[in-house]
Amino acid sequence: MTTEHTQIPETYFSATDAASDLTNSFTVINNKLQTVIRCTTGESISDRDIVAFNGLGEIVKAQAGDSGRMPFIGVALESGASGVDILVQIRGIVDLTPFEMNVGVVQFVSGNAAGELEDTFAGISGYEANIVGFSLNKNILMIIG
Repeated sequence: MTTEHTQIPETYFSATDAASDLTNSFTVINNKLQTVIRCTTGESISDRDIVAFNGLGEIVKAQAGDSGRMPFIGVALESGASGVDILVQIRGIVDLTPFEMNVGVVQFVSGNAAGELEDTFAGISGYEANIVGFSLNKNILMIIG
């Protein structure tokens, strides 16, 4: 019986690398460590925003407590104005620098600010906690949502 082992790369995923490997309009990378998709924005998105799909299937900034901005889908790897295609990481390890998190803590979609994380769930009535991932260090997030 053969067991396959995958090691975490020394450098974290680069949106530029994924763009050069783009072979279709949806899946870019699915290598057991991370999955990245290309999506059309429904509003202006900044690199490293926490994002969700809206009712039209466009990417918007995720925000707990707003059904049009939940559930989260991933982390934007590029910035873009409304109506452009950007890369979104939906699974794996992502570097959120310069954003800093408390180390070793579960990260939730913020209920206070669209597109951001928080390490405590605000308990917004009618919505469950939407866990995004786990902080591996102050800048590195493992997306598990």
